[in-house]
Amino acid sequence: MANHRPRDGVYAWFVCISAVFYRVLTFGCTQGFGLILPTLLDEFQEGKAKTAWVGSLALAVPMTFSPIAARLIQRFGARSVGIAGCLFAAIGLALSAFATSIYFLFGTFSLMYGLGVSCSYTACYDIVPTYFKKRLGLAIGVMSSGTGATVLIMSPINEILITNVGWRKAFYAFAGFQLLSGVCCLTFSPDVEQDEATTQEQQQSIAVVLGQTTSLRKNISFVINCVYSFCFQVGNTIPLIHLGRYALESGLSSTQTANLYVGFGVATMVGRIVSGKICESRSFHTSYICCSLAGVVAGVSNIVCPFIHGFIALTVYFCINGLADGFQVSSKSVLLMESCNARERTTAYGYLFFITSFGYLMGPPFGGLIADQVGSYIPVFYASGSIVLFSGFLILAVRCFRRKHKENLRTEVKVLLEYCVEEKVTVV
Repeated sequence: MANHRPRDGVYAWFVCISAVFYRVLTFGCTQGFGLILPTLLDEFQEGKAKTAWVGSLALAVPMTFSPIAARLIQRFGARSVGIAGCLFAAIGLALSAFATSIYFLFGTFSLMYGLGVSCSYTACYDIVPTYFKKRLGLAIGVMSSGTGATVLIMSPINEILITNVGWRKAFYAFAGFQLLSGVCCLTFSPDVEQDEATTQEQQQSIAVVLGQTTSLRKNISFVINCVYSFCFQVGNTIPLIHLGRYALESGLSSTQTANLYVGFGVATMVGRIVSGKICESRSFHTSYICCSLAGVVAGVSNIVCPFIHGFIALTVYFCINGLADGFQVSSKSVLLMESCNARERTTAYGYLFFITSFGYLMGPPFGGLIADQVGSYIPVFYASGSIVLFSGFLILAVRCFRRKHKENLRTEVKVLLEYCVEEKVTVV
């Protein structure tokens, strides 16, 4: 007992920083898939819709299978499952370099990589809360910020790799990054102070993620929030994946295209921090207005995108879109907490992110299908913007159905907001 590592100690922050590096190393090839898509289109000469399925599945599978990963972690531990997941994902990325067709990539990149990441990614969100008690919110917030850093750091690296060594050797590099992320998982030691309350809480978290309660299905406010999140991701994942090809067809260089994603990464980090501070307010109006405003701004920016040209204009567009994306991440979490009681919240997050995964799955192929049928990306942005705009107005209905609580939620909102600041996370 005496040799257990203390919670909130130096090693706890070492684990947290390791989780940040894990995210940066792991998600470069999915968050930056918009840079890979044009190369795959040229290589395999398949339609935009079919090719986009490769990236959308790789984004969705980690979230969809996280309940299964949670059960594995409960049985074998976060470190073992995390390392095994990294190895499996690395094998999938390495095999992707030998792809002879899009269907090959479905198996190696979308499925193998996605399943491996599901295990290691879920392990991060299991181990970090174990090491923190007083500074749990801050720790999870620091770890979640790795998503924006991924786009900021890895987009230029992806562009350099693809341009100079080709996409096949780039996948070898991605596999190497994935192996390095496995080294980060080595720090996920279970040798940490525990108390009975913490153990019971972790067991309850795993149980609720597996969907062992059904009361939320009758909560209209929660259902609307899920539909909002689904619609937002269906619409706004389209430019995230397809803007790379659109920018190249508009005359931008590959370096300029990569810089567009850098701008998006910076903007979404800022949006999450700013909206997080705003939504700490006691007022429910602040959170749902921020959430609705995010949908409206992102939707309008997508609709306007075909009317703007040039690197500077597209950078401004993608930064505005990223800012709105960051705003919706934090504000929808507060809306969820306001509509659910404390006992339901962990379950609610599990359902929310599971449903959101289908938005990632459907959006890019839907946009690619429109581009294939029409022969232009312009209607794609109109459709994308319309769907996101609809989500922005839809979320206003939450205020009509939300539950009123007697308890003071200010402290819980602040902590849980940081805990769920990344919409691509399944809470364990």
